[in-house]
Amino acid sequence: CTFKEVTFLGCMLSSPSFTNCLLENTIFKESSLKSSIFEKITTTELKFLSSNLSKSQFNESILESLSIKDSKAKKVSFSKCNLNLSKFEFNIMNKSKFALNSMDNVYFNGCDLRSCKFSEISAKEIKIENCKGKGIELEDTIFENSKIQFEDVDPLKIGFV
Repeated sequence: CTFKEVTFLGCMLSSPSFTNCLLENTIFKESSLKSSIFEKITTTELKFLSSNLSKSQFNESILESLSIKDSKAKKVSFSKCNLNLSKFEFNIMNKSKFALNSMDNVYFNGCDLRSCKFSEISAKEIKIENCKGKGIELEDTIFENSKIQFEDVDPLKIGFV
């Protein structure tokens, strides 16, 4: 499938699956995509605004410049994705997983990242500001030249260097 310059407004999609899709300048606003699967997709400027992505999976996808803002994204999984230049702002993302992703220049602001797991990540210039981070797990993860600041826990106590 291919979506170019499409806005999905107020959509209620039950467990949708997007596989081998191209999503260019695509926006999901005030939409529910719970338990969705995004597999082997390529995006430019994919945005989720005030949407529900809880329990969704992003696998083996190019998600450069992904933007998730003011959204509920609990237990979301990102695996083997390119998330470079992505922004996560004011989201509830607790218990989400990031594994084997490219995450250079990613920005988290005002997010609930409690009990998230980052595994096998090597990233440069990640910025985490004003986020909750208690219970975050880091496994074989290195963030270089990054700025990490949590509201509820000292980044050094959970392994951020």
